[in-house]
Amino acid sequence: MRVSESRRAINLGRSIAVGGSIGALLGFFNSYGYAISGYTTSELTPIVAGVLTYLLYRVAIRRYGMYDLVVSLAFAVGIDVTTTLTSGMLITYTLLAERADPTALGLATWTYGSLRLELLAFYLFACAVSAGGILIALALSDHFIEEERLVFPIGGASWRVVNTAGYLRRGHVVLTLALGLTAQLIAFFREVSVDLTPSLYLLVPGAALCLSVSPVVFLLALLLPMGSSLGVGLGSLLTFLLITPVLTYLGLLVPLPTMSAYDIATSASPSVASVLIGYLVLVATYYLAKYRRVFARSFSFLKEIKEYRRSFVLGIALVSLPVVPAAMVYRDPVRIVLLAPLLLVLYVIITVLTCRVVGEVGIVSQSTLPAVTGLMFAAGVRGATPYVLLDPYTGTPMPQFVAASFMNVAKLSRHAGVKPSFTGATMMVGILLGAPLTLLYGGLLLSAYGTS
Repeated sequence: MRVSESRRAINLGRSIAVGGSIGALLGFFNSYGYAISGYTTSELTPIVAGVLTYLLYRVAIRRYGMYDLVVSLAFAVGIDVTTTLTSGMLITYTLLAERADPTALGLATWTYGSLRLELLAFYLFACAVSAGGILIALALSDHFIEEERLVFPIGGASWRVVNTAGYLRRGHVVLTLALGLTAQLIAFFREVSVDLTPSLYLLVPGAALCLSVSPVVFLLALLLPMGSSLGVGLGSLLTFLLITPVLTYLGLLVPLPTMSAYDIATSASPSVASVLIGYLVLVATYYLAKYRRVFARSFSFLKEIKEYRRSFVLGIALVSLPVVPAAMVYRDPVRIVLLAPLLLVLYVIITVLTCRVVGEVGIVSQSTLPAVTGLMFAAGVRGATPYVLLDPYTGTPMPQFVAASFMNVAKLSRHAGVKPSFTGATMMVGILLGAPLTLLYGGLLLSAYGTS
């Protein structure tokens, strides 16, 4: 018995070490990607980490099982998901503080700038709060997977990768890696981009169109389900060839002949966000009404199953923690306290909607998050710091994003025969241990490249 437990502990430590290596590598890539492009692809980590984890086991360890692969992958995903929470937001807030007056914005000093203890404490707190989303998703995982039978395509693709990687020929893998590296090197040294927006101004004021070639975006599109790729592409075209011209016609957007596609997108973002909120209110109402009986049955399970009930309550407790510092730093704490119950209900609704979107199309959507921004603004909350703490769209704690990312890992766990509760705990440990590392990445990138 002792030998078996000792062997199990050794295997677990080995799996954590492998996952930590992969997570640290992907965390740097995604931090760098955010610094140069403004977005990360950490929601696709279950697929990419699946390939890298298999290769590392195959080359360095040789003897391993499916359990080892899944544990390593969950830990790697936990580390990499923090790039959105730490390095990404550190870069965002530092750029904001450089380009605007942080005092006038009400932006707290512990959100931006060089690495120091108070900044580390805030981002660790934000990651711990975000990890609460895993507990909520775990409590509702049976609902999404068993009741609604959502496919979670990224989780399914990750399972296919770790399950079939052993059948890939080494030569094919090396050739594919070489082609991807070559394509990206070409893109680094020769950017191919043609902005047609100034020309379109004469024909359709407010329209924006920029043609560019990006190997990374193309390869990511290949990883996504066909419906997701088409949805993202068609959604972008409809937004900037139809919606922004309509906003211009209504006088809500005032384009200039010299504006680029980026300028149009930035100027139109408040109006587009408002359109999104209205659309999402309608869709969310329809969805919750349609599945009200299913949700009633699922929430009844929470009352009956102690493990799920405890997970859900603890997740809600973690997610609600930012109300305390927000009330302490805001000039009107009563307003924050009175708003907290509405925010908590909205957090749960958005978590459910985000998990469902991931279950259908695979990728995490931020389209539901402006609902929190709108509620806080309508309630009279002003100044950046309350939004940093309470708003998952403009702030740092993002339990909805983390919950949806975990659902892909939960789907993989179901396929592999590993308990989702264990992979969820592994992912949470990865988040807490990976947060200081990815925050360091953000600080190093700011030191190396500055904010210009």
